[in-house]
Amino acid sequence: MTHQEEDLVKEMLQGGIVPIAYRPTAFLPVMEMAAAMGDRTWGTIAEAAAAGEVSPHEFVLKWMLSRGISPLVKSNNEDHCKANT
Repeated sequence: MTHQEEDLVKEMLQGGIVPIAYRPTAFLPVMEMAAAMGDRTWGTIAEAAAAGEVSPHEFVLKWMLSRGISPLVKSNNEDHCKANT
């Protein structure tokens, strides 16, 4: 969601390089806090996730995959690990 680098991703994919997003869901708690200060990004993610009946984390991972980006996730939470597969 942040620093999307659309042109770079496009060039990488055209060159046969798979972009990797390192910990793409790590920023979600910060975005949720920013919502309390008037930022609308979290609301947009939450609405899109709800429309697809998934969690915001799952939404972000699916969005990355839909763009051809391989998300690299890390979690100590067993439920999150199962959901990420």
